[in-house]
Amino acid sequence: MAVAQNLKATHVVDDRVKGVVDTVLDVGDAVRGVDARVVNIDEGVKAVMDGAQTVFSLSPKIDEP
Repeated sequence: MAVAQNLKATHVVDDRVKGVVDTVLDVGDAVRGVDARVVNIDEGVKAVMDGAQTVFSLSPKIDEP
């Protein structure tokens, strides 16, 4: 009887550990999604900055008084 109770408890712990692993994997997926968004934003900011540099470098020089 004690062995059966021990086995039952082991299965309960195993199921809980699997649940924790699933949760950690979900969090990892969410972090990867956020990371991808940050990279996209970073690339967008760089493109805007490059465009601004191009516009300023092509602008006519303004004579100072």
